Amino acid sequence: MAQKITIQEIFELIGDMNTDVVGCYFRQRGFETIRLDEKDSQLRNCDWLVDPSGSSFLCEVKTVTSVQRSVLAEGDFRRLFENAAHYYFANRKDLQSLPYHLHFHSDSLRLPGGNDANRAVNGCLASVGKLLLALSENDKQPDIWYVDNCCDGALDLTITPSLSGQLELEVSKYGEVNFRTIESSLSNAIAQVNRSGEDYPDIPRLVVLAFASDVFITSKSEVVVFDGLAFQKEELWKLIDRVMKRHPELSAVAVMARQANPHFDVFHNSKVSKVPALDVNVFEDGRAVQFDSLETIPRVRIQPFDLQKQFEALLAAATEVNEIPSITLSDYDALRKKNR
Repeated sequence: MAQKITIQEIFELIGDMNTDVVGCYFRQRGFETIRLDEKDSQLRNCDWLVDPSGSSFLCEVKTVTSVQRSVLAEGDFRRLFENAAHYYFANRKDLQSLPYHLHFHSDSLRLPGGNDANRAVNGCLASVGKLLLALSENDKQPDIWYVDNCCDGALDLTITPSLSGQLELEVSKYGEVNFRTIESSLSNAIAQVNRSGEDYPDIPRLVVLAFASDVFITSKSEVVVFDGLAFQKEELWKLIDRVMKRHPELSAVAVMARQANPHFDVFHNSKVSKVPALDVNVFEDGRAVQFDSLETIPRVRIQPFDLQKQFEALLAAATEVNEIPSITLSDYDALRKKNR
């Protein structure tokens, strides 16, 4: 019997899936693609040579998974909440056979109860246990349940059907966006397109960045990736602008949102000089946003961060009808087998 793919395996495969998604996007746009980064090669080539009629370009797809930076309180949070939650549910035999995946989210690593955190955490976990029993007794199997301001407002909780059919627990701790890691990943991607540029000189060079902070599975086995950027896009563009100014051999950086039916924001390097600029028609799909300076980035009014609305938007986008089919567990399982 084939082993079910795990959340951890999905997370490890996100980068490869994003690379395939970008290649598929270009082919659907009518471009021929050639894979350059053969796994047995000693050279660190970029992912794709894309060859639209009369205008080839190189493309490296880089997925950043360390999106958030840990904070000083993480150790205390792990000891007082995360470890306590694992211990509590491991010892609740009446809950272990329930087919739910619990995912606690902490934006600030704040603990409930102040100086009496242990009692508050235990009370919170007991309340969650009662909720799970109530859901089970009413035979409710939701696509996704949200519990906002769980544990005296310290956390949010999402409940989804589990992959294993047993109770599963996950705790995600979000700190500030880790721009140092993002810059390092972008620099590595530029090095890879430059390496391939030695073999294919005088054509544009593109880096596509994707971000993965968390993964959710819907009841239809669709995989939804949460990027974790929140409302830090403005700072991200400033970082990309600074890096591109140091690299006149880089034509553009695109940021990809969503794996199913991907959307691209494309920052063209106005300082590019050592290679040609990227043709704007490459991403002219009616949905992509393209610009060439911080001043020309389209801006919308920033709303307060709402984790529930973020997840709802992602899930809705992943299940839109009349769109490119969603990416599912079977797609990831096929990729896992291909990589073996």
